[in-house]
Amino acid sequence: EINYLYQLSLEAETRKLVSEHKYGLSISLTGIQKHPAGRTILFESLHRFGFDRKHVAEIWDSLPGRVGSHFYSKDYLIWVQRKDLVITPINLQTEEKILVTDFGSYQTGSGVLKVDRIPASKIPGKESRVKLFLPLDEYSFPFCLRNWEKGDFFYPEGMKKESGAPMKKKISDYLTDTKQEPIEKQNQKLLEHGDQCLWLIGKRKDARLPKKRASDVSFIRFTWKPD
Repeated sequence: EINYLYQLSLEAETRKLVSEHKYGLSISLTGIQKHPAGRTILFESLHRFGFDRKHVAEIWDSLPGRVGSHFYSKDYLIWVQRKDLVITPINLQTEEKILVTDFGSYQTGSGVLKVDRIPASKIPGKESRVKLFLPLDEYSFPFCLRNWEKGDFFYPEGMKKESGAPMKKKISDYLTDTKQEPIEKQNQKLLEHGDQCLWLIGKRKDARLPKKRASDVSFIRFTWKPD
């Protein structure tokens, strides 16, 4: 009976501190640190995800200052945010690969890519990280919308060698250098044409894309709307 009552009490206290998150679960950092049984609740919350007492000790000792730190079990990832710990499956990233064959909307697990046609005169002068414009006289369907993979690279616009030539960059290195959150990193999408990455979606386009825009040419407009 004592064990039963202990378990009921523990579950009740855990429910106060654990909530759903768009990537899995989150644990309130303020709540867990102020709770007199915080370390025990943390262990009970995490051990079912494959984190043992050593993991929990490392996570506990990292609080509260190591924002951005992350910890792994076999199947799960924890990363430290300012207000909470987020627990998510490592395999959240799918082998998502969508062939963009025509104008329309393409739904993914993390957002929608809308593809339409626009005259050059309607293209805004200001660049946007969630829009890409490609001239129809140089590009044609199909395109490929997919998750990035190990070994992928592109030439980020604005990054140059000392010679002034575009700089080749592994996408994995770019995402690390720009301090992307682990989950954002593993779910990052790119737009590909043939074997060329045109756009790291929502981040930066490839420097090798055409710079001049003829006024009499129509363009394909790609618009990314994240969930």
